[in-house]
Amino acid sequence: MNYEYLIIGQGIAGTMLAEELSSRGASFLVMDHYHQDSSSHIAAGLINPITGKRFVKSWNLEQFLSIALSNYRELEVKYDISIIYKSDILRILDNQKQENDLILRSEDPAYHEYLSINANIMPDFIKPCYNTAWLKNAWRIEMYGLLDVCRLYLKNNNLLVQEKFSYDLLRIEENGFFYKDMAFKKVIFCEGYRAVYNPWFKYLPFEPDKGELLIIRIPGFIANYTIKRQIAIIHLKEDIYWVGATNEWEFPDDQPTAKMKDWLIQHLNATLNFPYEILEHKAAIRPTVRDRRPFLGEHPEIPGLFILNGLGTKGALLAPWCALQMADLLIKDIPIETEVSIKRFDLVPPAKVGGN
Repeated sequence: MNYEYLIIGQGIAGTMLAEELSSRGASFLVMDHYHQDSSSHIAAGLINPITGKRFVKSWNLEQFLSIALSNYRELEVKYDISIIYKSDILRILDNQKQENDLILRSEDPAYHEYLSINANIMPDFIKPCYNTAWLKNAWRIEMYGLLDVCRLYLKNNNLLVQEKFSYDLLRIEENGFFYKDMAFKKVIFCEGYRAVYNPWFKYLPFEPDKGELLIIRIPGFIANYTIKRQIAIIHLKEDIYWVGATNEWEFPDDQPTAKMKDWLIQHLNATLNFPYEILEHKAAIRPTVRDRRPFLGEHPEIPGLFILNGLGTKGALLAPWCALQMADLLIKDIPIETEVSIKRFDLVPPAKVGGN
């Protein structure tokens, strides 16, 4: 079988690229070894407009958010599903400095539609705090629902090979790429944190980040928004909530640990004033990057070999725009924007890598 493109990985990056290529009538195949607890599948899908200790707008927020919501709405129509939910954030403030920082931001016209300081409004469902504020225009994308329905579509249309990709089986020749009995003009790796094992792209400065989370039930409590202190409590459905997440830069595997579960419970108890029940404890490894910008581009020495990766904790926001960038490069040869291009690093790949 011959195809124009082979996409390795069906997380949020690979899924949105497949959707973009499909909308442009391109010939492609997706190869993915399904893992129900991958970082994309268990992510909350929160699009938070204001992040960090200094309460700054997310990078290129307006552009990315406009593209993301437009694309996700198109997918809702295409698949007759609901995946976009408004999820403004009740931000708990613990001291005057946090309040002052937010007040300062709120005086900037660029932040008016994203911030609202509360006048000592203390809901009875949270533990006592210094003050609260609203981070507005936040959204939640139901990642697992989106990925599952897209996966079914790919499978039903013979566009998905459900197996683990083997680097050693990819043959790189002058006239294209060959994998078993299939031929491709271009190969795009969207494999998440496993890129650290990729013989062609592992030279890039990935910094994988392990995160753990809880799924809890708060009986009788339904809040269609997010509660944020040191952890986020994100409403999923009915009285079910996503709680997390942790960050670990050194770890032996991708399994949940008692240590991080205790940490999550400690911060949950410090925030929530209601009883709750723990339903699940999960963990996954995020494909984060040293400078917190995605990796997009073509291998500097192997034409036709590409990467779309490194979306980190902002996959729901970044994936649609990144897919547009990658599709424009693949189909129209339009260069990737400098801030996300792999060319921004003065790094040289190994002289010889496997798979040839």
